Amino acid sequence: MIETVLGQGEGLVSGEITPDRYVMDKNSSKLCYQKLHKQTHKFARSTDKDGVKKVRNIDRKEGPVLNEADLKVCKHN
Repeated sequence: MIETVLGQGEGLVSGEITPDRYVMDKNSSKLCYQKLHKQTHKFARSTDKDGVKKVRNIDRKEGPVLNEADLKVCKHN
């Protein structure tokens, strides 16, 4: 199982952002299940201090966080 969010992982760890979820077969590396969620916010590195800040995804088009090429890389790692 792979869960992804845009930006830093704070949104995933804190549970504030519902991640995209991908389930892959362990033996064949085939994608078995995919559930995508609209991610209207992300956490980005803060430029004025240490840590992260929550920002609205104004440039985000709808679609998966990981594309097919990204999933192929995950299959081999």
